[in-house]
Amino acid sequence: MARRKPRKFSKQKLLNRESYNRVLIVCEGAKTEPYYFIEIRNRYRLNVADVVVVNEGSAPITVVNAALDLQKRELNLGEKFDIVFCVFDRDEHATYDEACAFAKANKLKLARSWPCFEFWLLLHFGYTRKPYARSGKASPADNCVRDLKKHIPNYKKGQGGCFRILRTDWKTQKRMPNEQLTMAGKQTTQTQVQKFTRLWTTCNI
Repeated sequence: MARRKPRKFSKQKLLNRESYNRVLIVCEGAKTEPYYFIEIRNRYRLNVADVVVVNEGSAPITVVNAALDLQKRELNLGEKFDIVFCVFDRDEHATYDEACAFAKANKLKLARSWPCFEFWLLLHFGYTRKPYARSGKASPADNCVRDLKKHIPNYKKGQGGCFRILRTDWKTQKRMPNEQLTMAGKQTTQTQVQKFTRLWTTCNI
């Protein structure tokens, strides 16, 4: 059998392959969100210097302030992030509206979820328009997590391995119409995380 010749790349293709944006992702969640994004980064073998994932605080405004501080610190070092994402929940956060306005004023990208990040995970199991509201001592986010546990019984806030568990369903989810992900009901149930995750499989990062 003839030996296969090594594949040759044109100069333009090589330039395209090496043209990556540096991305900063600042998460509200202490573990679940950063673990999820780090798993995807590792799955697609993206350079840790090109995709930086950090968790800062538990309030949306804290996330936005941290993102701006990290962006400024990088500029002071003579580097820069091309894209900065702030990932946080609506739930019942008092600083939510302030954080959204401040982020947009500073041209940061938002990946918000109503009521929480777990709604994004729940969509991996099928489209839903179910609204979430407070019931007794349970917040909207608590009730969303409760529904997620119907599919992942041992799920708990802050656990790792979510991308590995949902990877097959994630491939199916990527084919869902964009409006089903972003407008599942009104603002009571919605997520923008897909805007970010779809970048992982493109040449942008």
